[in-house]
Formats: sequence, C-alpha cells, structure tokens
Amino acid sequence: MSWYSVMIEARTDGTGEIDEDAVGRLSDLVHPHYGVAGGGGIPPRWDARISVHAADAVEAVSLAAGIVTRLAPEAGQPAWPVALAESTREDVLDEQPARPQCT
Repeated sequence: MSWYSVMIEARTDGTGEIDEDAVGRLSDLVHPHYGVAGGGGIPPRWDARISVHAADAVEAVSLAAGIVTRLAPEAGQPAWPVALAESTREDVLDEQPARPQCT
C-alpha cells in the first residue's frame, strides 16, 4: 500500500456555471483527505485533489472518485460527469516538476 495524490475533474458540456462558494465548501470537505478544490475555466469545470492510501494507481482513482463525487453535491457543486482522473504515487510526485492546475 502506498499514498497517492489523485486529481478528479468534472466538466460540463459547455452550459452551467461554477459557484465560488461551492468551490470553498468542497475545499473544506476534502481537507480531511489532505485535499484542495478549484473551479472555473472554459468549459466550466470543478476539480479536487486528495490523498488516498491504495494498493495501486487504479485503486487510488476509484477510491478518490468515490470520495470526491460523494462530497461534491454536498458542497453544492453541479453533478457533472468526471472527465479526468489522474493518480500519482507520492514518491513519484515528489520527483516531478510542478504542473499547472485547472483552478
């Protein structure tokens, strides 16, 4: 088992808006998972990055997607489909240069 940093991004088909208060609420809800949340862009999207303990990257994505998609509606985020899921083992993440995030 290893720690993974997992980013889950949900996007609209071009309609809808991001509520900044919902972004803040989602950030608060994912905080116990060492997480952060963001939103905006064109097309509109919201995202969250959390840490999970998993056997491999695939399990990490599955766990994180379940957590984030359960918390997002509670925060008031639109129920848009997940368009991107990215999992990186923590030791690999520490080796990578910083990449821009969608926030």
